Order: sequence, then structure tokens, then C-alpha cells
Amino acid sequence: MDSEVKDVLTHLDFSTEVTILFQRWHVTTIPGLVLSCACLVIVAFFYRLLKVLIGIYAEEGAASDENPPQETADEKKRILGEIGKRKVQVARFLSKHNVIQILLSLAKRVLGYALILVVVTYNGWLILSILTGLVLGHVAELAWKRGRNVTTDDDVDDEG
Repeated sequence: MDSEVKDVLTHLDFSTEVTILFQRWHVTTIPGLVLSCACLVIVAFFYRLLKVLIGIYAEEGAASDENPPQETADEKKRILGEIGKRKVQVARFLSKHNVIQILLSLAKRVLGYALILVVVTYNGWLILSILTGLVLGHVAELAWKRGRNVTTDDDVDDEG
């Protein structure tokens, strides 16, 4: 076994006393650890589902870019004359759709960073909780995609 792997395994513990993310979230009892693990399963589950939501908004954005609203030539001249071409581009960038996509992406990154910080506590119960949440989120994603008849990466691998 590689020395780095042995080093990680020696630091991995399954104790009931652990500080999670900040000092006020310090667990010392089994019920506290179970509640913390349940919270982490839920957070990891929603982290995985954020990927699906971001994909939905990306598809909707691509569809709306392909079919922009039709404007008459006079209307375009009036709009460009009033606010200028650059302001139109900024307005399109700051559309409701783009703002939602940006916020979902930000939430995914913040949750991902927090989950990584929990993993580096090297508490086995917390790591198993995060893995459980990620697996459950992946299963929910596959069930949702199959319900919508969307091809997944797993389906492509099975066919080949």
C-alpha cells in the first residue's frame, strides 16, 4: 500500500466527537452525530440535484437563444436608438433566466466547498453520510431522466 494512502487511513476515525465546519457545530454525542449525518445526507443530495437544475436552465437558455422574440424593424431601431446596443446586451445578460442560472451555479459551488471541508475532518461517519447523499441524488437524477426519456451517460455506456 502506498505511504500516502496509509497516512490518510491512519487519520480516518469513526469517533462521535467532531467539529464540523465551525466551532459552534461541535458534536459530542451519538444523537448529535446522527442528526449531523442526516443533515449532511440532505445537503449532499441537494448538491447533486443542483446539477440537474443547472442543466435544465442551460437547455431552456439554449432553446430561447435559438428562438428569440420577433421584433419589427421599427421597434429594433427605436430600442437601439434609445438605449444603445451595449445596454441591450447587458439587459439580455441580466435576464431572469441568466440570473437564476448564476445563482444556482453559485449555490452548487458553495455547497461543494462546504462538503469538501467536512470530508477533510476525516470522520468516517461524516464521509459516509456525504457519499450516501451523493448516491441518492444520483439515483434520483437517473430516475428523473428516465421518466423524461432523456439519455444519460450510463445508458450510452450500457449499449456499447
